[in-house]
Amino acid sequence: MKLELNIGALSPSISEQVKEQLNYTDGDIEYFSELGTSIVDLYINDIITSSEKTKACNRLMKKITKHLNSLKK
Repeated sequence: MKLELNIGALSPSISEQVKEQLNYTDGDIEYFSELGTSIVDLYINDIITSSEKTKACNRLMKKITKHLNSLKK
């Protein structure tokens, strides 16, 4: 399974991207989508730096990947 997500102010939500790419959605994916929006909001409002945003997005991607991989078992 290959998943490519864009996390940004002008990108579709994470849940929309997962649904489009994997035809899958659940409550956890909706929650991850909210987290992605929160990360972007923090960055836009100068609360976190660009490097902090990158680190946070990478951590979120790991959580999403772990969640989706756990569903395959």
